[in-house]
Amino acid sequence: MKKILLTIIALTSFNGFSQNIYFGAKSGVSFNLAKYDIENSVKYYAGGFIEYHFNEKISIQPELIYNPTTYVNGYTTHNHDYLSLPIGFNYKIIEKLKVTAGFQFSYLLKSTTILEASDWGPGFDPVVSGFELKFDTTDDYKNSYDVFLGASYNFWNNFHFDVRYIYGLNNIADTSLNQNMYLNNLQLGLSYKF
Repeated sequence: MKKILLTIIALTSFNGFSQNIYFGAKSGVSFNLAKYDIENSVKYYAGGFIEYHFNEKISIQPELIYNPTTYVNGYTTHNHDYLSLPIGFNYKIIEKLKVTAGFQFSYLLKSTTILEASDWGPGFDPVVSGFELKFDTTDDYKNSYDVFLGASYNFWNNFHFDVRYIYGLNNIADTSLNQNMYLNNLQLGLSYKF
């Protein structure tokens, strides 16, 4: 009898916990606002998230996002592929609108530098592609540690419109390169809760 009661309590507790958890997917465009990127390059992002509600107002939302970023400066283009892990704390202001703030760790998967013909120089071992030289420069860049602030609006059924500003805390370029690259992005996108 004791075992049956404990099993019922455990199942009831898990059911209550699971009712507070939501899964979702998100995607959108990311505008590079870093000073090093003179063209304010636009890329896309995509991923998924889990949202756990502590109560009707407050929730926590860890995510896993594929987050590529491009920096264009003169004849040089730097492409960085990041896998980002944001952890946001949400607060519902009104029924359909919530604000979010949190921290983000971005793991560098790969980095490629492209030089146009006018930037070719001695001492390189490039892969030639048309009028461009492409280099694998993953070892020259680092992971990024970021903070973010944003908002999400539930505009229809389970669809949400998201806006988020990400501010990089560290220079992702190796200091010997004398480049000031930070992961400063404005993201606009859609998310869907299952």
